Amino acid sequence: MNLVAIEGFSSVKDVLSEPLKKLILAKSEEGGYAKLSNVILNIYATFVDTQCLSVKHVINYSAIDVLNDEKTFQNHFYLLIGFVYEEFNEFSNARKYTITLKIGKLFLSIALDLSFHTFNPSVVLQNKISKDAMSCIERYRASPQNIDKIKLFCGWNVTSKFGDMYFIHLETIHATYGPTFTNEVLLAIQNYGAKQKSTSLYRIIGNIMPLLNTIARLYPSEVRIREALSEKQSNKTFLAVLGCMIADQRLAGNSIENFLNTVWTQAINVYMKIFVDTNFFGLPQFEIVKPKYKVQPKSSFSVSTGGGLNIKNTQKLLSGIPLSISDSEAIEAIASRINRDIEHIKLVALNRVEELVSRRKRNKVFINEGVVRNFPACNSGTSAPVGVDNLPNIVATFEHYKWSKPLHNFPMTLQAPADFLVRELNIPTSTNILCFLTLLIIEHPQITPSWIANWELFNRDGKKVGFVQVGSQYAIVSCKMRKGVNNAEQILILNDRSISIVKNLIEYTDIARQWLKRQGDDNWRFMCLHCLSIGSKPTTIAYGNRKKIQPLPQFYALFDQASLNKKGEVILSKEEANDLACNINLRPIRSSRALQVYFETYSVVAMSEALGHKQLKPDLLSSYLPDVILEYFNNRWIRIFQNAVICKAMKHSPYLSNAADLSVNELDTFMTNHGIGDLPEHLYKGKQVATSINAEPDEIKGDFDKLVIPFSIPLIQVLTAIITVVESSTEEVSDFFIKWYESACFLIKQLEISVGEKASFVSKEIESLYKEAKANPLCPFKFKDALCH
Repeated sequence: MNLVAIEGFSSVKDVLSEPLKKLILAKSEEGGYAKLSNVILNIYATFVDTQCLSVKHVINYSAIDVLNDEKTFQNHFYLLIGFVYEEFNEFSNARKYTITLKIGKLFLSIALDLSFHTFNPSVVLQNKISKDAMSCIERYRASPQNIDKIKLFCGWNVTSKFGDMYFIHLETIHATYGPTFTNEVLLAIQNYGAKQKSTSLYRIIGNIMPLLNTIARLYPSEVRIREALSEKQSNKTFLAVLGCMIADQRLAGNSIENFLNTVWTQAINVYMKIFVDTNFFGLPQFEIVKPKYKVQPKSSFSVSTGGGLNIKNTQKLLSGIPLSISDSEAIEAIASRINRDIEHIKLVALNRVEELVSRRKRNKVFINEGVVRNFPACNSGTSAPVGVDNLPNIVATFEHYKWSKPLHNFPMTLQAPADFLVRELNIPTSTNILCFLTLLIIEHPQITPSWIANWELFNRDGKKVGFVQVGSQYAIVSCKMRKGVNNAEQILILNDRSISIVKNLIEYTDIARQWLKRQGDDNWRFMCLHCLSIGSKPTTIAYGNRKKIQPLPQFYALFDQASLNKKGEVILSKEEANDLACNINLRPIRSSRALQVYFETYSVVAMSEALGHKQLKPDLLSSYLPDVILEYFNNRWIRIFQNAVICKAMKHSPYLSNAADLSVNELDTFMTNHGIGDLPEHLYKGKQVATSINAEPDEIKGDFDKLVIPFSIPLIQVLTAIITVVESSTEEVSDFFIKWYESACFLIKQLEISVGEKASFVSKEIESLYKEAKANPLCPFKFKDALCH
């Protein structure tokens, strides 16, 4: 059995009565092992259910029979211990020891309350099975057991193509349709899962199970589900399932937008691949409905930056820009802030990387010069000294043992403070890894956190795939799994700066990589390795579906100091750097770099390409950076207009400066850039026309000696159809046709005369439109019916 599988069974939760659960929880709290209370409850509930042969499923078991008889109580305990050792093969002996020891304490406490003075808790050992434990196992084996329930509680699992196993909870399917149908469903999922990556398989299971459970609830027999999911009925079925699942989402208080736009769509896609493409269920006659949750549309001139800037970043970027300056100067101010921030981040990260590279070169010398300290140290004093004054010996000793014993307690063993050892031994840390990644993202903003999570230096066959050389060019390779299997791989060609960054990153993590490889730890293959603390073993630094790691305070502290460029000019002051530091992370850096590209080119297409998007999709994500800029300028223009009106109305008032909230100097600049002048001539003339448009023809002002008609293929087709309907009709036609007949004849006749003539008064483009429309005429009868009805 597997504890994870058992926890997924809802039936386990109602095996024990509430008073019995409260008793076990209280005793666990009292005994100091409350963290294991849920584990004990689940194991005990499973034991009770599998020991009962008289009913299909035990409900509300109170243990009255056990608590009222001392011999029964003792035997019950022995069987429970045997059950843990016999059925939970996934547990190590140490794990079984821990659990059975706590169960023994639990039963002993209850026995004392019941005055069962002869109760004998079994003696269990940590590293092997004791005689008492073996006696319990034999007693359990001889006892009656419900084999079907034991098999059921082993659960169901699916294995990815990398061999990672995930449990899939088919309890509802099993309870509704029985074991045969359940095994067929499981096999279909297993066949599909065997071709998927581990992270994809985990997501697939999460997508398909709510859908299957809802279908089982609506169609609770094998005959009904096969009929409901047949070719003829499946579209109707999924409409009912969709309505039911939307209701479930509302009751649970979940986002309907997320459900419709993500959960439902992904579930249907997985269903089609697992069950329809394999002919398990029928192919729907029409595409299964995938409604989109409508929200207020974003600007069509927006582009996703893969995370966007948070509120603090946005406020810092856009605040404090005077209204008095022109829009072009405001744009320059924003661009300058972005450039300064990126320059500061790049300078600090580069200094840290150069420091690490220099220390790496120094430590290579120390490895040869230093003496390895032998352990245990000899009392004669001949053992090599360590400590902060003997750094070469410390480096040589760490290089020899690395994270293996006896260096399980670094500060004590090497006689130096932990922070000193981390720094001087160049132990990979998340802070330093993030410095490398920061520089890499500044050079290549296509890189995302998920790309980093999947960045393997070596594949499972030991071949170097994450950093490759083709001819004179170098490239790094990883995956963005959200793009799908066919488009997931992303290859980035490196420049001279990024080649150096990647090579130094490989060198920096090499000590951890080699040690992990010797230990047989698969994490050695990944590019980004780090240690969580001085004594912890190396592991991957990853995001997304893998372990998520946030920058530590040490990372932020790197960036909170003032910085100077090569000319000695201040990039950011101490205060500015401090404001920036707390907002630095890989996503905002990527967003800032993308916005820098946008201001350099004023092109969302260039911005999209810099981010590695295959094509421009404004609605790809909900965070759009140019949208923030557009909103800022919209608000700015409103405030400018309001101030301009105030300035125009109060131009002779001594209180103008206070009313406009502008200084005297700013007021002059504001009036120059934004002051309201006379109405432009084209607007004035348009206003005259607008006021006289409803007057009598002889009263209308202005010259109207020209008529502009925008031609198109559909317009020519419609005009031609009008002529045909009027001239061929034997009945009276509607007013619409009479009204447009004369105009249609005039225009079409002019085109007919002009086309092909040397002195044509229409362009070649209009000739082309006319010829195409004439070659593809509308059906006059359908056209007439459509307009009349």
